[in-house]
Amino acid sequence: QNTSDKTAVSNMKVSLAANEGDFLPTSGSSTMFVNKLGKEETTDLVIEMNALASLEAKPHVLTVACDYEDSSANPFQSSENISIPIYQESRIKITDVSVSPEVISVYNQGSVSFNINNLGKSTIANVQARIEGDTVECEESFVGNIAAGATGYGDVTVTSPYYLEG
Repeated sequence: QNTSDKTAVSNMKVSLAANEGDFLPTSGSSTMFVNKLGKEETTDLVIEMNALASLEAKPHVLTVACDYEDSSANPFQSSENISIPIYQESRIKITDVSVSPEVISVYNQGSVSFNINNLGKSTIANVQARIEGDTVECEESFVGNIAAGATGYGDVTVTSPYYLEG
């Protein structure tokens, strides 16, 4: 947006830059050009970008730099920083499941333990575990936070209203 109510600008070069190449344009360049922008005029510029898959889930700074000239061809520069929030998909995998005792009689209790592997790029907070099904009753078990690449341990007590074999 040209906020001046007196002067048009021209030969505008708009560039987007991120720290260490955190964002990359999906096609073309991260630089755009505007021939002329009249006083108090606005134009929309669109660059589709992808964030690196390795980015931590948090806001990342993108710098928008603008070089332009006034009506007398005097050069000017301007820049703004904008924060782009990055969200990483939570991905878990349950492994090493064990049931103790191996056979749970009707209305008796047993324990189901397992590892919860965080395959995502960010910490999963306040993890709770429970087993659901028609053949078991179970209360939730609090696991806690699981850092990226780490493993949490779940252990739940189940009651069987039916005969089960582990």
